[in-house]
Amino acid sequence: MADLGTRQKSDPRKLALAARLRQETTFSLPQIAERLRLGKPKGARTNLHQFMSRAGVGASPPNSISYES
Repeated sequence: MADLGTRQKSDPRKLALAARLRQETTFSLPQIAERLRLGKPKGARTNLHQFMSRAGVGASPPNSISYES
């Protein structure tokens, strides 16, 4: 995603990606916030928590491709 810097910090696609990274990698939230340009870790944590509450913990990014077989 080359356009991460132009999207809002609360963009659902960015938060969906952050949620997936949080679940599937060992990246810390500060690392995810920096890489996805979500702002400061405290705000990113708040946005991510709200997103995950609304979407459900296992939410995938919109229009994503499932790699499960």
